[in-house]
Amino acid sequence: MGYYIVDTNIIISYMDNDKPQLTSFINKPENKFFYTNTVRKELSNERIPDVFKFVDSNVHSSTIDLVLDDIQVSIGLRLKKFRNDVSIIFEAGFICYDITPYKGALLLTNNLKLYKKFIRNQANQDKLERSIDLHGLEHLIEIVRPEDVL
Repeated sequence: MGYYIVDTNIIISYMDNDKPQLTSFINKPENKFFYTNTVRKELSNERIPDVFKFVDSNVHSSTIDLVLDDIQVSIGLRLKKFRNDVSIIFEAGFICYDITPYKGALLLTNNLKLYKKFIRNQANQDKLERSIDLHGLEHLIEIVRPEDVL
């Protein structure tokens, strides 16, 4: 059984059925999928399929802004266009043990630009983790791509 918090791209991919193998994976009853506030805002004009359950992260936008400012200074990347993507990471890390207390849920992303800039680079990942810890957002959630779980 797998527990996953998903980003907006995963839900859109599911709704468009553009990756049948991913759709099949999501439809397996042993897997559970959740989304947070930022994804809900990004898809506010869409009906999100019932296979995805909403979880309120209770992470305030002012906290997200503070962490983003810290990350922008430490990593040196302009984050304006990645704000929502990084916000999803913060929210998911904050609630991943609320969903399943044993191992914690994983963040499933289909955002390759985000993955390449923040997650694949170990130095950036360490800086991201430090900023998350400093602001009390628990920890950096483990982030996986569809090809990692299929």
